[in-house]
Amino acid sequence: MNKILLVILIISGVIAAGIAGFAGWFYIADMSVKIATLSIEKGQVQVNPGSGWMMAEDGMNLKINDKIKTLADSTASIILYESDIFRLDPNTEVSLKEISSSKTTVRQESGSTWTKVASLSGARSYEVETPTTVATVRGTEFGIDADAEKADIFVSEGIVNAQSEQESVDVKSDEKIRKKIGQKIEKMRLDEKDIAKINANKLRDIERFKELRMEIISKHRNLLAAAKKSYKFEDKDIEDYLNKIDNEEVSEDEVISKLPIRTPSVEKAIKITREIKKLKKAMLKRQSNQ
Repeated sequence: MNKILLVILIISGVIAAGIAGFAGWFYIADMSVKIATLSIEKGQVQVNPGSGWMMAEDGMNLKINDKIKTLADSTASIILYESDIFRLDPNTEVSLKEISSSKTTVRQESGSTWTKVASLSGARSYEVETPTTVATVRGTEFGIDADAEKADIFVSEGIVNAQSEQESVDVKSDEKIRKKIGQKIEKMRLDEKDIAKINANKLRDIERFKELRMEIISKHRNLLAAAKKSYKFEDKDIEDYLNKIDNEEVSEDEVISKLPIRTPSVEKAIKITREIKKLKKAMLKRQSNQ
């Protein structure tokens, strides 16, 4: 069997009869979606489930009202519905106020965060509260620097609606606002630090989406292991092929047309691939405009 075709079959969640031991095609049931998980990228992270602060574990499930805190040398991401990324820089504290199929609300007490709302699992309202503002979006990329006195919100893609007291301001791509206690919302230009943060986070989002895509594929680890053994290939072969799709060396539409069946997992993998390609194009455009 052609190795590329085999990769397509594995990604689609359908394995030939010779591997599964059944006649015809063997359909792999999709596992339930993880609602909120913690990914520790660097250093040590703390979590408070309501009984006090304790050391967090990489990959742990999070729930409503959990508080998460990064230390001076640590960074982490909260992955919501296996697609939306909420990243915490060092010295950042947040809490999960609401997580549902229709709305997610995160409270940011202090520090710096980056949000990439891909909305791969459907359109959901997404809010980030700070001591001075509430930022509401539906699919976008933005960062927030906040403390008890002020909040800066800078937007990379899409539109963020920032509300504070009696004010409501839409912040568009490449715009920034600052809200200080007792003062009106102020619009300003992105500075070099903001642009550097945006570029760095886009790169990290690309890598994170690649990891999420491989996690979706790896849900079917038993059949994947059997296929690797029978057809003599490694994870790197899958990753190399996916990179070719990301870099448009292989036609995405051509791959999709060969899928014998499209499970929910496959649909998500396709959407993640398109997000990766979108991020790559946005980075190239941003670099050409600088």
